[in-house]
Amino acid sequence: MKTFQIHNLMTGALALSLLWAAPQSSQAATDLPDAVKTLQQQCAAADGAACAELGDVFSYNEILPQDYPTAAQYYLQGCDAGDAYGCAKTGLFLDAGWAGTYDPVAARPYLDTGCTGGLGWACQRIGYSLDNSDDAPRDAALAVEYYVKGCELGAGGSCTNLGWMHENGKGTERDYGKALQFYDIGCQYGSMNGCTAIGLMFEGGRGVEQDHAQAASIYAYACDQNDGRGCKFLAYMYEHGKGVEEDQALATTHYGKSCDLDYAFSCSEYGFRLRRGEGAAQDFAAATKAFKKACDYNQGSACNALGYAHEIGQGVDQDPMKATGLYAKACEKGSNAGCYNLGLSYRDGSGIEADLIKALNLFERVCDADDADACVNAGYAHKLGKGVDVDLTKAHSYYTKACDLGAPQGCDNLGLMFYNGEFVDKDYAKAADLFHKACDGHIYESCGHLGTMYRLGEGVERDRDEGTRLLEYACENGAQTSCEVLDENGLRLGKKKKK
Repeated sequence: MKTFQIHNLMTGALALSLLWAAPQSSQAATDLPDAVKTLQQQCAAADGAACAELGDVFSYNEILPQDYPTAAQYYLQGCDAGDAYGCAKTGLFLDAGWAGTYDPVAARPYLDTGCTGGLGWACQRIGYSLDNSDDAPRDAALAVEYYVKGCELGAGGSCTNLGWMHENGKGTERDYGKALQFYDIGCQYGSMNGCTAIGLMFEGGRGVEQDHAQAASIYAYACDQNDGRGCKFLAYMYEHGKGVEEDQALATTHYGKSCDLDYAFSCSEYGFRLRRGEGAAQDFAAATKAFKKACDYNQGSACNALGYAHEIGQGVDQDPMKATGLYAKACEKGSNAGCYNLGLSYRDGSGIEADLIKALNLFERVCDADDADACVNAGYAHKLGKGVDVDLTKAHSYYTKACDLGAPQGCDNLGLMFYNGEFVDKDYAKAADLFHKACDGHIYESCGHLGTMYRLGEGVERDRDEGTRLLEYACENGAQTSCEVLDENGLRLGKKKKK
């Protein structure tokens, strides 16, 4: 197996020695516990294990404040004294950038030394870097070799990753049998991802006979071990009645447990269920807490939902400015709904200074992702010149796309263009067809338009009774223009209030 030699990266080592200067604790030396002072004396005498242990002391303990730069220097000092653990931790710090120096290329020889020294987790880390790094060369076949060694050394995650490589034919031939074997070993070593991976194979029938009950049982085991991913998958099984009897209450409970275990994807779903009152009593305050947790983990849909809560004051104080900021974050994290709502904020000047150009740019961007309502707003802006010059060609195009995507308002707006002959030739039959679609989609103004066309026989066979019925229906549902038409023609039977 190819290895990475530390002596081939002298430049990187020199840089480390400069960046990670001699250990200096933020706490005065006289205030250090005697045990730490003893370790410092041993480290100064070139005891690599003592230096590495000091690295742990400053990385995580209940006695001293966390001090990653000092920890990193002790780990490096331990490595220089021949301690494999010190080398592995040096590689980990470089790969993660915890001490201010991020260098996955330089990390690899240090991790390799730890792996060679019998530390399975170091083999797993270098394997993962070789398989996934965006900042260092990838080599899937070599990653497999490191995963094999890590698994042999008892690193459960390494066994699980090896199973994934076999399942997906990455760096090795696809082999579902071997994938299942290594997932099982990983699970037995305590890697819950290995357990849930077996569940996914049974759920999807990949390499094994499909068995939802078996999958649910495996997810339940992982969840019982406080694995958030396992709880999320089990919640899904209860939600959809797969392998277990459908139980929305248990679905919500397990989404909640998964969220409590910091599986951010579940926090979003948990929040939506609490907001809807699905499987639990409706609780807007608890929903917003779940959305905030997911948003803090950069889940765009959760940031959008939290923004909406702040916009209308649902479970939190109403705060349009905070809502707009959350919509912006949601948009940045890939939520089309967040971009759309941010566009509305710019259009209406809600929580931010109005900017019709930015609003239109957002609507067009989201329309390109096939959001029908965004297409309606983009068409409206071009038709009326909101932030741009009037452009009926683009208005017609956006309204057409909106209607085709199922937005009733898009059909209504497009119908008006055909009725009035704007950009297109007048076509009453086409207009009537579009108004029908919009009316069926509860655009009550369209019902009124259609009613007038029936009474006049425009594009449809004349039917005054049907026309009056449609006008009355539109009026009853708040279409004021239809009420006026009924009044002007003495046809109104009496408007009913919406409940």
